[in-house]
Amino acid sequence: MFLFAWMNGVSKHLMQPENRDFSAVQVLWIRFLFLVLVTVALASRRGGIALLRTSRPGLQIIRSVFFVVQVGCFLIGFKYLQLAEVVSVSSAAPLLVTAMSVPLLGEHVGVRRWSAVSIGFVGVVVILRPGLAVVHPASLCMLLGTCLFAIFQIMTRVLARTDSSETTFAYTALIGAAAVSLIGPFQWTPPDANAWILLIIIAALGGLGSFVLIVALGSAPPAILQPLYYTIIVWSTFVGYLLFGDIPDAYTIIGACLIVSSGLYTVLRERRLAEKTTQGGRGAGAQSQRRRRRPNQRSESESGSRSGSESGSGSGTIQIPSLAPPLLLRASARLPQP
Repeated sequence: MFLFAWMNGVSKHLMQPENRDFSAVQVLWIRFLFLVLVTVALASRRGGIALLRTSRPGLQIIRSVFFVVQVGCFLIGFKYLQLAEVVSVSSAAPLLVTAMSVPLLGEHVGVRRWSAVSIGFVGVVVILRPGLAVVHPASLCMLLGTCLFAIFQIMTRVLARTDSSETTFAYTALIGAAAVSLIGPFQWTPPDANAWILLIIIAALGGLGSFVLIVALGSAPPAILQPLYYTIIVWSTFVGYLLFGDIPDAYTIIGACLIVSSGLYTVLRERRLAEKTTQGGRGAGAQSQRRRRRPNQRSESESGSRSGSESGSGSGTIQIPSLAPPLLLRASARLPQP
């Protein structure tokens, strides 16, 4: 989150009129071209073109286009609004995922999580404060980007059932670069040496941040990492003050607190439901194991008594059947989605 906050801050710096006044498309184009280089390096280690094999090419393309548009919307927001304000509203995306998972994925969301989603949306309204001030057009782009980001996450969840994360990443980079290349040359402002350095820094921060995030997701479950996502609000506030002297107003602080508290409650609630589901699966497995044991124990005891009576007192020994070790049942429980 620290790296992403600095990436957004440097992007905002390049897009300011007092600097080179780069367009969001130009910054976006450089970022995706760098991702293509990462994809080529990844493909060289993963079998080349085999990395692009997918059972859902259409959904991969649509998801990549959504990603391009939502990043562009956020860049427009960064250009005209404070970093903390944009990041705070975008933090409501997980709550939108919870709400959209009901009609799109057919998942069940209880009253408690619906309440948390509602409180989070109140936080978004507090930040935008429609009616109390003129809503900047960039705020609408920021809202659109948040909605697209939520749909993007849902499509990512669906693709994770069939495609690897490397394949999805490759489609994101290649389709995104191809889409931005259609308009990038027409929005190009020749950079000087300092601007090229900043553009390379933006691309490097984005690539390194994505790599660290992938490593983190491979080392810990998302339920543990999700609360750490909200630290980007703190880092963005720090970067915004350091680079631009921006200080969030009371509305932004109150709205961010509502969004973060709602998001944290939703994560903790989902974790608790997941634990209950896992415990229920283990209990069902144990009961099934006991039910399988009892008939075997009865039949073995009966056969043992029969063999003992047949041997009589001639040998004076009772044949005790050897019990096979019980099967280890693996209880697989489906983790509830937000």
